[in-house]
Amino acid sequence: MSKFAVIIFGDQAKANEASRVLTELQADNSLVLFSQAVIAKDLAGTVSLMAPASGGAVGSAVSGLASRLIGVPVGGHGGLSDAGVLDSFCQEAADALKPGATAIVAEISEDRLGPLNTQMHALGGQVLRSCNGYSEGDEIAKLTGRQIANIEQLNAEYVRAPQDADKPGETPVDAVTLAPDERASNQSIVKANAEARSAKLSQACGLTKDALG
Repeated sequence: MSKFAVIIFGDQAKANEASRVLTELQADNSLVLFSQAVIAKDLAGTVSLMAPASGGAVGSAVSGLASRLIGVPVGGHGGLSDAGVLDSFCQEAADALKPGATAIVAEISEDRLGPLNTQMHALGGQVLRSCNGYSEGDEIAKLTGRQIANIEQLNAEYVRAPQDADKPGETPVDAVTLAPDERASNQSIVKANAEARSAKLSQACGLTKDALG
């Protein structure tokens, strides 16, 4: 599934090198590069097209996104909304493109974020992605919310478990089939698994919040 990336650098030399690296990443099957263009914002705040979108007709969406960031209105059938690019992502990219910066605007497909992130960060680049109508920040925020909800549910179940075990008429099935010592051992295993899952989710949530920060 394709996505759009805006990769921002402090100068054009780094962006030119990154453009070459993108081609190399495609050559070693780290990603698929459909099209790329290069834009730059001068010190006065004017954004210009430095290199047009590659790929011919395949590059029409990249051309539209680059035009939008330059300030040229893009709309109608085949516009950015049809390509899955939200206004929020366009605004995020425009705000990140500071005076004096140069950016690669690309349409890519990737199975892993690591190869692109590693190579672009090594060149001092900032990578912004948009996929399926949602910015990467939106997806991380939703993921964080789901992780927090899972952690809260696990904690609630863990706290509630001893109380539920003491309620009359709600004897668990294993109480009928297991001896007392076996039942105690089984409950210990369940609690240990719940604690382990909660710890892993807490760690993942912390890493995600760091990414959002």
